[in-house]
Amino acid sequence: TKYYALRFLGVPAAQMRIAAVWNEKKDEGHAVLLVFVDGEAYVLDNFSDKVTPRAKLPHYTPVFHVNEDAMWLSAPPGEPEGPVKRPRPLRARHADNLSIARLTSSRIAAGMLP
Repeated sequence: TKYYALRFLGVPAAQMRIAAVWNEKKDEGHAVLLVFVDGEAYVLDNFSDKVTPRAKLPHYTPVFHVNEDAMWLSAPPGEPEGPVKRPRPLRARHADNLSIARLTSSRIAAGMLP
């Protein structure tokens, strides 16, 4: 929701990434929104009402990031991070799944499926 709200307000997709992170303190996966401003990443997190500089959350280990244009795999410390080359855009790869979901939803609504 935060991602789409900021997009609606004019923040370019290139300045934002949804990040899958590993929370070292809780030993569990989590997702946050990263927003890049003047070269620094800020974290918008459901667990906090604050916008926090990424550097202040060392217990969040990034796994991968996505936005509407690309996907990035996080690199081990000291190695460069870069976009993942993929054969089709993200939307195209999931078009079949979306079609199946829509068809199933419409059949459930029509009482054709339980």
